[in-house]
Amino acid sequence: LAARAAAARAAAAAAAAGGEEEEDEEDDDGVMSVPRADRVRLLKAAMGAAAYERQWKEQRVELRKVTASRRRSLAATDDMQLMPSSLEEARARAALVALEAAGVEIEEAPLVPPPKKRRRVSVGGRGSAVAAPP
Repeated sequence: LAARAAAARAAAAAAAAGGEEEEDEEDDDGVMSVPRADRVRLLKAAMGAAAYERQWKEQRVELRKVTASRRRSLAATDDMQLMPSSLEEARARAALVALEAAGVEIEEAPLVPPPKKRRRVSVGGRGSAVAAPP
């Protein structure tokens, strides 16, 4: 928490002193990010090099654990689902998640019946076909 406060003070000081704002990048969520090299420089200036190194050593262990956990999660395929192929399937999945969150036991079953095959009916000249309702 102290490191974050120091980083915020350092970033504010750099901005007030005419820092290199053109290098900042805006993320998708509208939050500005500072390139890593600049962040390290600002943190070392605000915290002192010794305090920065101490914090980095402590957090590096946790960062390695998180990174390893993410790799294991990405490699696991036993609990993977593809994106729903229809709004009906998405709603069915959401209903199952809601039941599961409420503590209701759910039997293994298909989420939705397979889509009905649509047949093509010619409605005019060559090459024009319209899907007819089942």
